[in-house]
Amino acid sequence: MKMLDQIKSAEVTGDETGSTTPPALTVGEANAMAGHSRAVLWAAAAILPSVYIGGTSAWAYALYTHTSFGASHPWRLPAMVLWGAYMALVAAAAAAHMSLFLPDAPVALQVALVDVGWVWVGMPVMVVNQALAYFGSAWTAVAINCVLGVLVAGVLGFWVWLVRTYGRK
Repeated sequence: MKMLDQIKSAEVTGDETGSTTPPALTVGEANAMAGHSRAVLWAAAAILPSVYIGGTSAWAYALYTHTSFGASHPWRLPAMVLWGAYMALVAAAAAAHMSLFLPDAPVALQVALVDVGWVWVGMPVMVVNQALAYFGSAWTAVAINCVLGVLVAGVLGFWVWLVRTYGRK
C-alpha cells in the first residue's frame, strides 16, 4: 500500500527517515522535453495499435489459407488475434492515452507499463503463441486463449485505474 501512495504522489523516499526527493518527471513534462507535438502523439495513437491488430490479422489469414496449418485447425487462429489485441491495448494505454490525456502521471509508470506489457509479457506470449499456431493441439489453443483473455482484462483494469488515479478532475 505504501508503494501505491508513493506512485500517486510521485515522490520516492530516500531513506527510512522520510526524506523525499523532488517529484518524479511526469509524462507531460517528458513529452515537452522530447519536443513531441500533439499531432505526433495522435499519429502514434492511431498507427501503433493498428499495426498490431493488422499484422496479427494478416498472419492469421495467411495461416488460415495454408491448408496444412489453418484451414484444418481453425482453433489456433484466435490466439494470434488475441495477442494482437493485447499488444494494441498496451500500446493504446501506455503510448497513446497516457501521453495524450494523463500528463500528470509519472513517466516511470509509463516506462514500466511498456517494459512489463511489451517486453516481459508480450514477447514471451508471442513465442508461445507461434509455437502453438504451428504445432499446438486444441486444448493448448484454448489454454492460451484463456491466458490472453486474462491479460486483456488485466490491461483494461489497469487502464481504468490509471484514468481514475491520474485523470484530470
